[in-house]
Amino acid sequence: MKPTKTQDLFFNLPDDCTLGLLRAPRGTGKTAALVYLPIAKGWHEIKDFTGVLFAHSYLILKKIIMRECLKHYAEVGAKYNHLGSKFVFPSGAQIFLLPLDTQKHQYWARFNFLGFDDIDRFDPILLNFLCVNCCRKDKEHLPAVVRATSSEYFTWKYSNFNTKHWKSGEVLMMPDESEHLERRTLYAVD
Repeated sequence: MKPTKTQDLFFNLPDDCTLGLLRAPRGTGKTAALVYLPIAKGWHEIKDFTGVLFAHSYLILKKIIMRECLKHYAEVGAKYNHLGSKFVFPSGAQIFLLPLDTQKHQYWARFNFLGFDDIDRFDPILLNFLCVNCCRKDKEHLPAVVRATSSEYFTWKYSNFNTKHWKSGEVLMMPDESEHLERRTLYAVD
């Protein structure tokens, strides 16, 4: 994948930037960037790495995200496991694909990477729960990051931050709400 300037900024957010948002108009490659991020960062080569890509509906997951995953992950030798709804890379790294169109699911798994495509469509309470409880850095060599895409001025209503007034490249420090995330930094890429 040859990244655009905006995608390149998104790929180069540091791993100690816990929360990163890629905001751009529809059709500009946001989903492709989110899917490709673990490859761009080299996380797919780390045996213990686990990530998850969330879509707001099963239909979006299967039609859009799966298409991007098949295109990019196959290039580095990943195989799709239908039973586990995950891609497994030759190193043993795994990326799960999960829809959040119902709240009947119990998400208690630990992931090093949480990716939300079109984050504006998710329930803010569930987002906060997932970010605080499921994003973990179990080993020193692994990241603990949340990355998201947005087409609009995203506002996370039930959180301690509001991004609608962000400027490109602005870094906002988060209050430390969780003992599991050492540094909570937000970065917006327009």
